[in-house]
Amino acid sequence: MRSLTETRQSFFEGEGEDATLQVWPEKKVTKYNEEAAKSGKEPKDVVASQTFEFLEVENIDEAQELYGPTLLDVINRGGILKQQMYVRSTMTEDTFAAVEGVFSLREACAEVTERRKASPAEKVAKLLGKLSPDEIARILAQFQAV
Repeated sequence: MRSLTETRQSFFEGEGEDATLQVWPEKKVTKYNEEAAKSGKEPKDVVASQTFEFLEVENIDEAQELYGPTLLDVINRGGILKQQMYVRSTMTEDTFAAVEGVFSLREACAEVTERRKASPAEKVAKLLGKLSPDEIARILAQFQAV
């Protein structure tokens, strides 16, 4: 079994009732705060910091030992997430064409995939999608003033 330790830190994002508790890796918080200090932005005010041990199994015996009776649930959840990513990727391809009947995802289960990182534009689009039109207009106005 492999072990990986990572420190996570929590901080509040936003103001007043709109504030939400965020949890980031320590390295990300440190990098943000260093850049904030250089640019005059507010640093993240860390509320809590904790190092966690993440475990990875290397064979089925270790998986059974670690997850016990929940092993099938863990496998099924991971499998469903992998299949959902495959569906999303397949349906957004320019060459996608629907097939007659049911599209089997059996081959997708065993396919080796790499995690794709979102581009900065994709990250911004995702964040803006959570805002109201008025909030987006205020943000755009701030950029236009610069």
